[in-house]
Amino acid sequence: YLELPKADITNKAVFVEMLRLTNTNIDVKSYKDKPKSIEPKLAETTSDTFTWPDFILEVKEIDLRNNHLSYVVNDAEVKKDVFNSNALLINDFTLQAKGVFLKDKTAGIQLNALHFKEQSGIHLKEFKVDLAANDQEIKLNELKLLLNNNRVAGNVSTTYTSLAKFIEDPERASVALNLPNFQLDIRDAFRFNPDLRTNESILALSRKYVRGSVNAAGSLSNLRVPKASVSWGNTRLDAVASLKNITNPKALSFGVTKFRGTTKKQDLLVFVDEAELGLDLPEDISLVGNANGNRSNLAVNAELITSQGNAIAKGHWINEKGIDFSADVEIIEYKLNEL
Repeated sequence: YLELPKADITNKAVFVEMLRLTNTNIDVKSYKDKPKSIEPKLAETTSDTFTWPDFILEVKEIDLRNNHLSYVVNDAEVKKDVFNSNALLINDFTLQAKGVFLKDKTAGIQLNALHFKEQSGIHLKEFKVDLAANDQEIKLNELKLLLNNNRVAGNVSTTYTSLAKFIEDPERASVALNLPNFQLDIRDAFRFNPDLRTNESILALSRKYVRGSVNAAGSLSNLRVPKASVSWGNTRLDAVASLKNITNPKALSFGVTKFRGTTKKQDLLVFVDEAELGLDLPEDISLVGNANGNRSNLAVNAELITSQGNAIAKGHWINEKGIDFSADVEIIEYKLNEL
């Protein structure tokens, strides 16, 4: 069902009152030949600079409910627990939105509901967001995402001199991120990379959810994180930090002005074997300190507090022309007979 009060192609303006589609099957079958080797050609000079469409679009309401979609390339097959972009089977696809618009270098949408089930096991249970964009700012307000056992909620915004310059050089943009509640299920990564199932550390990590919250502001070249918290089982890490050059892994650096980590023996035993180490790990462990570094240089100052005793450590790790590690450790009333 389409209610279209105005479609002025000459003046590039379309106004939609209602777009509704329910209980519909849409099947797309694509046949692609294997890529053939071709002679290399000189790259043609083209302009990829973003420009806002010279077009006006307004959609008052979109109501897509209980639709079924499939997309298959050649003879690709859907497999449970393995995502394949060439074989998609989506059931119960629902999208409900209001206030969709694109005009005068502005765009927006009030997405009230988006959910579906993908046959490999991806279940988007809920996605809501109020998005507004113009040539100086993008805002994602009241964001709420529930994907399988993963969830995130909060607000995100970014400001820039122009959208074209933001796309060309995102590091210069300012970012504000407030996610008071997130949860990650590591097992969903196996769907996209099955080889991770053979990684014992990843398997151990996937036994419990990663939960936390984060508040950050600044630019992608210098992001301040005044509050971040991550927990896994009985293990928790709280930190105040800053990150520089996030989009450039080779130049990425960080500074953690304060961190506090706590854990319990039962969590550590998921990753280590006391018998192999020949140790009896303490029941309670806390680590407080600061750290800074980059991909080749790391310095840590920390105090270790455990149910068996305490220790103060200063460590420096360098990996430039070879691995070099130094540490000063001071033991304070540690019960070595219990270790």
